[in-house]
Amino acid sequence: MNDVIQNSIPFGVLTFFTYGCMLSAMVKLKILRENQGLTQVQLAAKAGVGYSTIQKTEYGLSFPTYQVLDKLAKALDVAISDLVD
Repeated sequence: MNDVIQNSIPFGVLTFFTYGCMLSAMVKLKILRENQGLTQVQLAAKAGVGYSTIQKTEYGLSFPTYQVLDKLAKALDVAISDLVD
């Protein structure tokens, strides 16, 4: 598990996920974004996507396309797999 994500999760939750459950892309995106001190609007601008794309992904209303995942990963300086694994 990515150290940035791992260090942001309370111990009980981390223990739960360590035993085979995965963080969803929406939770990972929010954690990575917040750890970098970015708002949804700032991340959207940095990634070149609409604010609603970030909002809908974090709220679990939609899942981004591969192209959007690539933009988000580059904006957050992480691998795509850090967002979806």
